[in-house]
Amino acid sequence: MQRLKTRAAGVEITRDTWGIAHVHGKTDADAVFAMSYAQAEDDFNRIETNYITALGRTAEAEGEKAIWSDLRQRLFIDPVVLKADYAASTAWLKALMNGWADGLTFYLAT
Repeated sequence: MQRLKTRAAGVEITRDTWGIAHVHGKTDADAVFAMSYAQAEDDFNRIETNYITALGRTAEAEGEKAIWSDLRQRLFIDPVVLKADYAASTAWLKALMNGWADGLTFYLAT
């Protein structure tokens, strides 16, 4: 948790008159961290729904009616392949993905 607190201290999220988040950080990954945190503040339900759908696990949340969409999604998404793709990603792309995950994790933790 301390690592995430330190990371959060290095970014700035401001909101304009209309509530639109503007994020600032030293790196692109810092900006992604802040943006995922701000997005979670604004609409966590959509993030969670999209994540569950992407994993093909909507039926766990919504029941049997979603089983066919889950099965279709699982034809396209293989967790083993996703993990391999992540491992093979370049350092800059991993930094962005980790920034997004860290921002969301920090939101959930706080």
